[in-house]
Amino acid sequence: MPLGRVLRLEGIRRPPAVLGLAMDQPTIRPALKSEGDFIFKTWKGVAWDQQRWLCRHKDAPRIARGGFMQGMERRIRRALGRSSALVAQPVECRQAIAGFIVYAGPTVHMVYVKGNWRKKGIAGLLLCAAGLGDGFQYSQHTGAMVHLARKWRAEYNPFEVEV
Repeated sequence: MPLGRVLRLEGIRRPPAVLGLAMDQPTIRPALKSEGDFIFKTWKGVAWDQQRWLCRHKDAPRIARGGFMQGMERRIRRALGRSSALVAQPVECRQAIAGFIVYAGPTVHMVYVKGNWRKKGIAGLLLCAAGLGDGFQYSQHTGAMVHLARKWRAEYNPFEVEV
């Protein structure tokens, strides 16, 4: 998607009824450099929360917070340096971000939607705006991504960020 182009529902491959969008759906636009810090910190926090959940509920090995954060920061910086990012901006508040997607080609590295915007089709809107459809790959395993993967028949490939 070219910089500066604002996307509303025009050009979306799935109709709004499928996405579950309300009339006040956010505008999708390329992320600004000034929003990079928000994307970085949010991604890191979501990854840590997922790791803690896995350790509590699954037989996943425990990783020390310092080592995890150091490795995750390198991974996120690598992905951000090689990827595009789009943000969903609420119509009623131009300073807020409802969610974002970081992707490169057919691979989604991270998709995030803030709590009060969840279950409104924003993740689907971001996927469509990124030109992704059924069968994409994702490299960051989160609970929300597992749900999206089932819905969109996506495959988990954690090594895609290393390429």
